[in-house]
Amino acid sequence: MSNLVVWNILGTLILQVLDSMGDPVETISVERQRENHPLIHYLDLKLSQALGVQGSARCPELEKKIIELKNRDPSAISKLVRKIIRDYYSERKNKFYPKADSETIITV
Repeated sequence: MSNLVVWNILGTLILQVLDSMGDPVETISVERQRENHPLIHYLDLKLSQALGVQGSARCPELEKKIIELKNRDPSAISKLVRKIIRDYYSERKNKFYPKADSETIITV
């Protein structure tokens, strides 16, 4: 349950980033679903990759690395979380609203 670790350690930061992005509906959605929101699962995966954590027992290792980075360089963890969140919403936007191919646009 490394998503729970991500939420417990970074939940406040995640909500602050979402607030700064200006989408209160999404912020409320994450706040309500907490560690079960797809964004938190995405953060779990991307933080694990960025911090070099892998394997079946990655939860305690991920927790340790997040806490170490947060204590050593709070601005680095903040920038990393902000980038991952932006990437998540960018991917989501492109998935649901793909750019129109110029050949398929019909003008009347």
